[in-house]
Amino acid sequence: MNRKTIFKYKKVNNHLHQVITKSGKVIGEMLQDVDGYFYFFLNEFYNGGAFSSEILSELSNKLNKLNYVHDNKINKYFDEKEKQ
Repeated sequence: MNRKTIFKYKKVNNHLHQVITKSGKVIGEMLQDVDGYFYFFLNEFYNGGAFSSEILSELSNKLNKLNYVHDNKINKYFDEKEKQ
């Protein structure tokens, strides 16, 4: 399935990605926290109402992509620890 995304994502730097509507409004950010994982933070000024499951699914998929490499590093570390 090749569906279009609901949002645009702007990489500000290696630790911050903005989530932007098609009309150009920044609704939130995906920010890398101290644990190395990215989290979604809704812009406190966003007043767009509730999110559908489709929107939440897209945000989740984007976070999963951003966290994939770090998650693999963590899993590899613990897999090696178990072998010791």
